[in-house]
Amino acid sequence: MLLMELATAKDATEDLANLAASEYEGSVSFRNFVMAALTQYTNCTAESGNVSYDGAVSGKAIEITTYFSPKKRLEIYVSDTDHFALGTKESIELYRSRKYTQEALTSLFSEFSELEKKETAYSKQFGVMTSLLRYGESKHDWTPHPAAR
Repeated sequence: MLLMELATAKDATEDLANLAASEYEGSVSFRNFVMAALTQYTNCTAESGNVSYDGAVSGKAIEITTYFSPKKRLEIYVSDTDHFALGTKESIELYRSRKYTQEALTSLFSEFSELEKKETAYSKQFGVMTSLLRYGESKHDWTPHPAAR
């Protein structure tokens, strides 16, 4: 079985991709999440650079890529001895997220049967879907694993 929790989008358009990127940009907790590894393992801080969000259509999904760019040339230390310079026109990709349309999900999981599904819309355009799937069987043919009997 496979339990999936995926972000969903009503449609995959440039307007919705830009809306999704601006939604992420407005979230302080998301910014802290995407910066966590960089701040923990390097000398980078939120004050030393800018976080930007780029929304784009990718097939039947929306893809949001998050970047860190320094405000000025920055010497980044990864450990006591490893370091590199990052210029103001360079960036580090921090995170990539996708929001899937129903058509994309149907295609992606075409070989799975859906045992349970819950969808939650948090706006008119976006939501979250949690689905319990089983590979290669229909819902009606499902029988519990022998250990579960």
